[in-house]
Amino acid sequence: MYKDILRTMDAEALRAALTLAVFFVFFLMVVLDAWRKSNSEIKHLEDLPLDDSAS
Repeated sequence: MYKDILRTMDAEALRAALTLAVFFVFFLMVVLDAWRKSNSEIKHLEDLPLDDSAS
């Protein structure tokens, strides 16, 4: 019985580590994408919800 519990804990720890790794990779990708955007593109995206000329 205890061996099954330990085996299950090991599988859950691996799943948690993979989930955390995927989260950090995604977060770093979003940060790098925001960092690489030009100022003109940021200004365009900043005014987008209020810009009536797009419709």
